[in-house]
Amino acid sequence: MWGLKCWLVATGTLLLVGAQGPGPGPGRKRPEQKFDYSTQMQSRAVDTRITLQISEGQSKGTIVGRIPTKPGFTYRFNEPPKEFVLDPVSGEIKTNAVLDREALVNDRYDLVVLSSQPTYPIEVRIIVLDVNDNAPEFPEASIG
Repeated sequence: MWGLKCWLVATGTLLLVGAQGPGPGPGRKRPEQKFDYSTQMQSRAVDTRITLQISEGQSKGTIVGRIPTKPGFTYRFNEPPKEFVLDPVSGEIKTNAVLDREALVNDRYDLVVLSSQPTYPIEVRIIVLDVNDNAPEFPEASIG
């Protein structure tokens, strides 16, 4: 029978796992094992949060960008916006209308994409860039 003492310490992205017991020899301590999950966590962050940009006034059908996809998966918007369409296989997002930044409450759309497999949702932020389509109006200046 083993007398075993275990501990788990999370320090940022580094996970320390240790065990102590008589297994390696009388009174000897098992070596501490370290697992670095930072690469995996960074990959997940990159895959689940995306920011895209498009200038206002682009014609319907303009490609905004793509989400990362995996073979055999299909994708859909959680709440389909009328302004965008998503190709369920390629992950390509296109405009479904001409966008007008001045008509928006914010300068962006915050959308959620779900996949056919139970994975993390992909958060997509589409920022609509302003195009100077309104000429400035100046009152008549009198120089005197």
